[in-house]
Amino acid sequence: MGKLEDNLFDEILNLVKVNSAPGKLISIDALDGGGNTTQAEHLSGYLKRDLGISAVATKEPTDEFAGRAIRAVLQKKEDLSHLPLQLLFGADRGHHLFNGPEKVVEGLNQGVWYVTARYALTSIVWGKAHGVPLSLLLHANAYYPWPNLCLVLLTSVEESLRRLKKRGGERELFEVEESMRRNLETFQLLAQRLPNVVLLDGEGTEQEVFARVKEIVDVSLLLRSNEQ
Repeated sequence: MGKLEDNLFDEILNLVKVNSAPGKLISIDALDGGGNTTQAEHLSGYLKRDLGISAVATKEPTDEFAGRAIRAVLQKKEDLSHLPLQLLFGADRGHHLFNGPEKVVEGLNQGVWYVTARYALTSIVWGKAHGVPLSLLLHANAYYPWPNLCLVLLTSVEESLRRLKKRGGERELFEVEESMRRNLETFQLLAQRLPNVVLLDGEGTEQEVFARVKEIVDVSLLLRSNEQ
């Protein structure tokens, strides 16, 4: 980033507020094929089953109207440049938080924990890696609660591509090697600048990865909550 853009980013970062509601907001982000949806389901199940915490697994893009439009672009059924696509992600996020079926903000205020497969970090990374100014991306998300924990499951580009090939089907917009390499670099860069981001080894079996996820959540959220 240039100096002006860097200073603007820091100013906007002061507007970003970590969720302070009784419930916790956890995002799990990854490259495409990185297993974040699977791990979000494992984590919400662990919180409910083993700890008795009211927890919900959710995802972005959602299945609501803005989310459906995003998926049409990702599946190359519609064409949209990167800036309006990222603004569409922001619109979907707002609906998800305030108006969608799960009413995430309302639930957080009632003590529900939400584990979302993708959230603001993914769309900031995707946009930055494809030329959208970082300050603009951050500002578009500053109104929304920032997660108490942002877990990023790191897989090599080669491993992610292998998983996508095994999954089959037509590749989506960002599911190409060049995009994935830029996205991976941007995840690693922004982990140093954004709150509560933890990079985690995302390779191995589902159970091996979940053991790492569980350890981070136990230490960073559950232990901290018990000490308060």
